[in-house]
Amino acid sequence: MATWKSLLGGVYPRDLIQGLEKKHNEALRKMLLEPCNSHCAECGVRGTSWASVSLGVFLCEQCVDVHRALGTDISKTKACMGVAVWGPDEVERMQALGNAKAQDLFLAADNIPVLNSSASKEDRVNHCLKKYRLCLWKASNVQTMQSSCKTMEQDENRKTSVNDTVDALLEEFLHDFNTAGTCKRLSTCKLDCRNDPAKQEALDWIADCEKTRDSHVQTEQSIKTSNVANGCTTCHEIDIDAILGSLFSGDLSPDAERKEAACLPNPTPLPPPVRLSRQESDTLWENFGTW
Repeated sequence: MATWKSLLGGVYPRDLIQGLEKKHNEALRKMLLEPCNSHCAECGVRGTSWASVSLGVFLCEQCVDVHRALGTDISKTKACMGVAVWGPDEVERMQALGNAKAQDLFLAADNIPVLNSSASKEDRVNHCLKKYRLCLWKASNVQTMQSSCKTMEQDENRKTSVNDTVDALLEEFLHDFNTAGTCKRLSTCKLDCRNDPAKQEALDWIADCEKTRDSHVQTEQSIKTSNVANGCTTCHEIDIDAILGSLFSGDLSPDAERKEAACLPNPTPLPPPVRLSRQESDTLWENFGTW
C-alpha cells in the first residue's frame, strides 16, 4: 500500500490523503479568511498564501523565503493553495495555532521591534532568528525571566534589609561602646547570614568588639576601685579609637597606653635618697687612702 508522509512526520495511506484533499483545502481557505491569518505573521502585509507548518503561522511570499533561510529544523513551509497536499496532522497544527496564538506564544515580551513591509530580507531573517531560534520573546522564556527578576528583586530587598539591620546594630553598638557597664549582645541577633559571608564577618567583628569592650569595662571597674582605695580621683575613660585599633594591632596605641598609665594606682613612694657629704675634717677618711 502506497503511503504519504507529512512535513511533521505523520505517515498516512496515499488514498486517504487524496480523499481528504478537498476537505483540507476548504479548512485552509476558512483559516485564511480570518483577519489575523490574512496578514503575514512576520511583516503584517495583507495577503497570505503560504504557511509554516511546524510553527503554525501564515506568511506572505516574501517572508516565506525568509523562513526557508531559517532552515527546516525551525520552519517547514508549504503553499496553502495549488498543488500542495496537506496531511491531517498539518491541518490540525494550523487550526491549533494560527497567527494570533503564535503571536501570543512567540511575542509575549514588551517593546519588541516590529517588522514592516519595507524591511530588508536581512532584517527579517535576524528578527525571525531571535523570534524562533533564540526564542527571546517566547512566553515560557519571558515568564522565566520575569520570575527570575522577581526573585532577584526579593533577594535584593532582603539583602538591603539585612544591610540596614546590621548598620543599625553597628551604630547602636558604637554609640554604647564608651558606656561603662553596657552589656548588650548585638552579635547574637537572629540574622540569616548563611548566604552573605560579608554580613557574617561583620557580626563576627561586632562580637570581637564586644569581647574587647567587656574586657576594658572590667579593667575600668578594677582601676576605679583601686584608684578610690589609693585616693586617686582621675576619671578613666575608654578610648574607642584605641580599642578598635587594638583589634587589628594586638595592642593599644601609645596615647591609649598613657591614658591607661595615668589611671593606674599610685605606687608606694620610695624613701628619699641618702645624700652623702664630706665632714668638716678629713680625719674620718684617713684610712681610705688617697682620693
